[in-house]
Amino acid sequence: MSEAEDRPLDLGERLELGLHLAMCQGCRNYRRHLRVLRTACRGYREQLLGGEDRETGTD
Repeated sequence: MSEAEDRPLDLGERLELGLHLAMCQGCRNYRRHLRVLRTACRGYREQLLGGEDRETGTD
């Protein structure tokens, strides 16, 4: 499931994941939690960098 957040899944993988998520409440909750954590981490990173791109040193 975390791979779906990191890269595009192929058709078979999307179908398999969708079917599983349709049947598994625990995994739907886990997926929602992953998204919340990812959003929070990105927001925290942006606060730390203050809008500056760390690699280039520019805004």
